[in-house]
Amino acid sequence: MAGSEPAPSLVAPQPGSTAEVGVNGEGIYEDMWGFTLVGAQGSLVRRGLLDWTWGSISVTGGSNWVFNGDTRSLGFIDEPVIKGSGTFSAKASMDGSYARDGRSSQAWGPLKYSNANALAVSQQSVAGKWGVSESNVTVSIKIDEKGVLTGTTGGSEFGTCKLWGTLLQSEPKTAKNMYDLTLNTANAATGTQKACELDTAGDYAGPSAIYLTGAGDYVGNGYFRSLVMIAKSPRYVMTMYLDKQQ
Repeated sequence: MAGSEPAPSLVAPQPGSTAEVGVNGEGIYEDMWGFTLVGAQGSLVRRGLLDWTWGSISVTGGSNWVFNGDTRSLGFIDEPVIKGSGTFSAKASMDGSYARDGRSSQAWGPLKYSNANALAVSQQSVAGKWGVSESNVTVSIKIDEKGVLTGTTGGSEFGTCKLWGTLLQSEPKTAKNMYDLTLNTANAATGTQKACELDTAGDYAGPSAIYLTGAGDYVGNGYFRSLVMIAKSPRYVMTMYLDKQQ
């Protein structure tokens, strides 16, 4: 399809990509509710159906993982502690179980290891315009070649906001697909526009990555690049899914 690109292969990942050189467990994982981003040092953020899991894991024995004590379930008033453990299947999945504050155990996954891990990227890979336009939210951002971000939001979900910050590759001397987002927000509403619903009193920070959206029902149609951004401020957590603008 016009403007799309072939999908990278986990069998033969692009040189320097997470799938080629990353430590076991590191990378982007997918499920029906969203994305889980695991950093090289064990940081972990997951977007679930009703909440976000935010914290870190320790990996032992090559493929076994366990949540560290800083892991919380955000989106609930009491932010319960999460305990759990499981295993990685190299370049395939993350599995296990977990419980909030000692409550009943639930399945963690299986989370699918994304083929976006086989994509080799740089700081320049996120330069350009990204956005989304839906019935209840619009987001438009521009990122320059040094990672400086500016943008705006509109619609009922976020309100009318001004955005600025940075999106910088987590390991700039590599080709791994993981970025660090810092985001500031301010109310930009005028007249009858809805005031900004984002946290204008505190900075947002969190991980980001390029993911691949299918251009059609068949692999041969190719893929378009998009950005997932998961960030938290002292009071709020948010997730943005933005498409690359042609």
